[in-house]
Amino acid sequence: MTYSGVIMNTLQKNIPRRTAITRQASTRTNFTDETLLEGAPPWLIKSIKAWVDELTESRTRDRRTGDRVIGVTTSAIHAVERYLQISLPEDPEDKFELKKQLLDYCNDEIHCLDVAVAFMAIGDPHMAYTFDESFVSLNLILKESGSKWIAVPGGQHTATFEERVNETAQEAYAATVSEATNLSGDFLKRAWSAGFGRNPNPSEAYNNAIKAMEAAAWPIVTPQNNSATLGHIIGELKANPGKWQSALREAEVNLGVGVIRQSMQVVWEGHSDRHGTGTPQDISQEAAEQSIFTAVTVCVHFNRGYIKLR
Repeated sequence: MTYSGVIMNTLQKNIPRRTAITRQASTRTNFTDETLLEGAPPWLIKSIKAWVDELTESRTRDRRTGDRVIGVTTSAIHAVERYLQISLPEDPEDKFELKKQLLDYCNDEIHCLDVAVAFMAIGDPHMAYTFDESFVSLNLILKESGSKWIAVPGGQHTATFEERVNETAQEAYAATVSEATNLSGDFLKRAWSAGFGRNPNPSEAYNNAIKAMEAAAWPIVTPQNNSATLGHIIGELKANPGKWQSALREAEVNLGVGVIRQSMQVVWEGHSDRHGTGTPQDISQEAAEQSIFTAVTVCVHFNRGYIKLR
């Protein structure tokens, strides 16, 4: 063996072999639409309580000494009491007792979310200076905790809780609302809130989805009749199929417009609780959600000029 061979053989014998590393699988849940949590697990309750604690803390300075004084925003807590129609024990001699009682009230999964909803709903003047930061913090807490709920801006320093929907669908809805130059955006917001809110109202959601489509379509289809119902609009599209055109290149005449008309017609004819006569049936949650997504699509086509006069 050569000198260099002896050196290499010696080195190889003395180099310790690396021990295989066994990696522990992560215990963190990767939340999907199917695993999002409706209630409030312990980790969410703790974070919401910390959020409420920070939100109800007031910081001022003593005029005489300049020392920082930590207090409680009792006016906001009282506003939450009024919103939730509850009365928390209060000690006139201890300004922190009211805050302690509120935090104790947050100790279960129902009341915890109720308090978060209330703070987002009370608005001016109680949330004027803290709303933006609190809104962002709350949504981060909800998202990281795997909650199915999300806070959605409502105006005047308020927000509502809505069900977390597929991100693509959420973006399509938000874009449609923001782009609307007619009342369709307002009706879509009402439909979305009623359909995906924490206390859903399928009938209200369905009604507002129809109104959104009416608001988007009538300026194009029945411009001389601003009170046309969706039924009238559908009838006009049926009676004069060649009067409007789609931005799509159509293999058949009126195919693109026809698809949108049929989408509206399905929702209109499925409006099972609009009459007091006959045998009205309650709107299901699934039907309400489908009507909302249909309305988003229809409103996009009319508001963006994809459907227009020939």
